[in-house]
Amino acid sequence: MRAPVDVHLDDDRVVAAVCDDGGGAADVSDRPDGRGLIGLAARIAVLGGTFEHGPRPEGGYRVACKIPLS
Repeated sequence: MRAPVDVHLDDDRVVAAVCDDGGGAADVSDRPDGRGLIGLAARIAVLGGTFEHGPRPEGGYRVACKIPLS
């Protein structure tokens, strides 16, 4: 499996995305320890950022966020 990572600055925010090509682990969206996708979304929201995730049309999965620098 491949999972390229893209992190860059876009004006006044950090933009990050990870896209894998499939064959990954089981769903981790709702872990009781807060380390799943729901916990990640909550931590990014506290910083005023946005978070999205979901399957890619070509297969695999994408996780992306935008976090303001201020």
